[in-house]
Amino acid sequence: MIDSDLQRQLGLTNNDQVLLFVGSLDLAHYFKGVDYLLQAVASLVLCWPQVKLLIIGDGNQKEFFKKQAEELKISQQIKFIGVVKQAELPRYYRLAKLFILPSVAIEAFPVVILEAMACGLPVVTTTLPGPADLVGEAGITVEPKNPKLLAQAISALLTDNERCQILSQKARCRVEENFTWPKIITNLKNIYINLLNQQ
Repeated sequence: MIDSDLQRQLGLTNNDQVLLFVGSLDLAHYFKGVDYLLQAVASLVLCWPQVKLLIIGDGNQKEFFKKQAEELKISQQIKFIGVVKQAELPRYYRLAKLFILPSVAIEAFPVVILEAMACGLPVVTTTLPGPADLVGEAGITVEPKNPKLLAQAISALLTDNERCQILSQKARCRVEENFTWPKIITNLKNIYINLLNQQ
């Protein structure tokens, strides 16, 4: 259920199509692809003026991204939230319709994707190992560094509520079936047993 208090606090309405990004905004995390996401939003708003992008995170590139948003004339569509405590993140995930992680380099295990999926969010990410492996059939993957394809993937989901609902269910199921603690413990146990049997 959407947190109406948080929605009002952020100046959002029920008509807004909310996209969410969570990640560090510093040079060391350049591979998160925020600059490509901003370019995609600039393309999206031509057909989807009600799109709003929430960017959660902080870092030494934050002002750069704010300036980029201004140059792309999408400052009104972007809300830089800053750092959010881990316990508060589900409130933001529940506000969004889609979670976007436009990675431009391999990420071994981007936990934010699992967090989003656990909250039932369809994910749009890239075809790179790591993000694509986690998402599976619970979202859409596009080639990295391609804001046009990224925008098309987001638009495709915004126009198809039925597909979003299906992906939402798949996201929750994928997390429950593969990434809950009992499942992780069982997998680790099997790995150790196999290793011992090989000795």
